[in-house]
Amino acid sequence: MTKITYYEQVRVDGGKRIGIEVNEEPLLGEFHLSKKEPNAALLWYVDIDCKGTRLPEDAEEARQWLLDHESAITGVIRKLAKETAVGTDPDVWSAKETLRGQGYTTTVRCSALRRIQSRQFRKILGEISDNWQERVANLPQLESLETVWA
Repeated sequence: MTKITYYEQVRVDGGKRIGIEVNEEPLLGEFHLSKKEPNAALLWYVDIDCKGTRLPEDAEEARQWLLDHESAITGVIRKLAKETAVGTDPDVWSAKETLRGQGYTTTVRCSALRRIQSRQFRKILGEISDNWQERVANLPQLESLETVWA
């Protein structure tokens, strides 16, 4: 079974990471640094996992698959956004929504460390959903880990 994951993460220092993994290997992505003191702890994240037996494993094919399945994926994101409209009370909050498609399953998971961020998830999820094509289409290919760590 193949798993394609689209993710967005914001760190306590304001850094933001967006990317696509296939079978937990980062293939496409970008990181925007913050000018604040470095702190890699996550403030919030959104993970969109698509699992199936016939999903592509190549970076560009995975990107195209995510673009081709925009309607189903953004439908799950919007459903979760409606459920998170008010926010939550706890210090650590998380939510999950799953859709079973033809030959694949899409699960959206999100979490926030502080109440104020959890209250913003409707807007965050709305931005991801409304700008899905642009976000996915514009992610650059990552260098191989061998090149990055050399």
